[in-house]
Amino acid sequence: MLDFFKSSYFTSAKFESQFVKLLSRERTVSQYVISPDQFLAKINISESDVTSYYQQHIQDYTIPEEVKLQYIQVSANDLAKTIKVSDADIASYLKSHPDVGNSKEVDVSHILFTVPSDATAEQKTQIKAKAEQVLAQVKADPSKFAALAKEYSQDPGSAEKGGDLGFFGQGVMVPAFDKVAFSLQQGQISGLVETQFGYHILKLNASRGGDAASANLAAEQALQKQQAQQQLQKTVDELNDVTYNSPDSLDPASKKLNLAVQTSDWLYKNESGTVLSNPKVIQAVFSDDVLKSHHNSEVVDMGDGSFVVARVVDYKAATTKPLSNVSASITATLKQQQAAQMASSMGQQELASVQAGKVKLNFTNPTSVSLLGDDNKSIDPAAVQQIFQAPKTFPSYAGALNKDGGYVIYQITGEKEDPQLVAQNEKVIDGINSQYSMMSLNAYVASLRNQYDVSYKLDRIKKSGDDGSDAAAN
Repeated sequence: MLDFFKSSYFTSAKFESQFVKLLSRERTVSQYVISPDQFLAKINISESDVTSYYQQHIQDYTIPEEVKLQYIQVSANDLAKTIKVSDADIASYLKSHPDVGNSKEVDVSHILFTVPSDATAEQKTQIKAKAEQVLAQVKADPSKFAALAKEYSQDPGSAEKGGDLGFFGQGVMVPAFDKVAFSLQQGQISGLVETQFGYHILKLNASRGGDAASANLAAEQALQKQQAQQQLQKTVDELNDVTYNSPDSLDPASKKLNLAVQTSDWLYKNESGTVLSNPKVIQAVFSDDVLKSHHNSEVVDMGDGSFVVARVVDYKAATTKPLSNVSASITATLKQQQAAQMASSMGQQELASVQAGKVKLNFTNPTSVSLLGDDNKSIDPAAVQQIFQAPKTFPSYAGALNKDGGYVIYQITGEKEDPQLVAQNEKVIDGINSQYSMMSLNAYVASLRNQYDVSYKLDRIKKSGDDGSDAAAN
């Protein structure tokens, strides 16, 4: 499988060369900024302007209707936590399911130093030396592993997560990586591990499975899940009956079924992360029977394995903020809009004049800009395209709005190809080719974990020489 991912990504030499040259171009740029702030004092906004804006944007000042709810939510997972399983049942389950809990998984973080497939011996030595320097830092202070992974790791799939690859079973990773990962003790840092991807530094965060305690826990959880699924429909039916027959309170259902009544804060329709993000709950809660008559809702299937019954305990109708409360903010908005228009108009006139050689402007000190922006972030990213579209007859000029509503005139005085950027971007291309297989494999394994309940049959692993092993999995 690894060979498939390794060979599934490629770029042509011509494309790589053109891409590197494109990214390695730099232009020398100075700026002249026309700020909108200089026009604010000259702008007068009338009451009619404010009123007109308010009426045209009335939806922006509408506070939607809100409710406070009491509700009971139940799921198989909730029920499973309340179910007691006997030791005899666990022993019986393990007897009929001998593989449960036997597969060991490890949670490993790593720092990857990519070695391009065509790296020279000297380049490989340099990369290894850098890896050894970082390894020394990690060994000196293991608590810095995640920070160093974010700074140095060249695995895009895990670097931002501090190098964490999550849990995986034996046979998933390449053999050299796999062997070390499953030999570490919790918290232990490995030495350098060499694979076809480069040099890795590994840290074992946690492990699970492979012992009697894990097998017992897995069996207990499986039995709890089975019994909870069987009990769920009965509980939902009883919940529906009790809340229907006692429509003015959730307390009878709570007491009879031992289910907690939860109370919400103020909620509005479609509020994310709440029960009111579900369209079926919205329909039930805002029905006349629930909203006006203050009865319990019907039991709603949330579609995620849980069920909810709710009642409204308080209600606020939709309201509109009065004009007097928002007049000042509208005035400020209109002033900013007009000031930005005035800055843009003046900027375009000044740009035309400087292009025609009629005026000289006081430009800032020049800075180098590539298609990826400038190092000190003084150039607005949205203007980079305009800068590189300007003619190569220097000095040339370009203009663009900035994020503050101002207008910036850019003076371009030269262009060059930066050798350091060429070397850097060539490494980027090599890194993409080398890393893509690992990134794709990580994503593929993660997607499988999300879709399937996987357990590894260690007794059915077949060794296949130095290329690793194939594991049968359910």
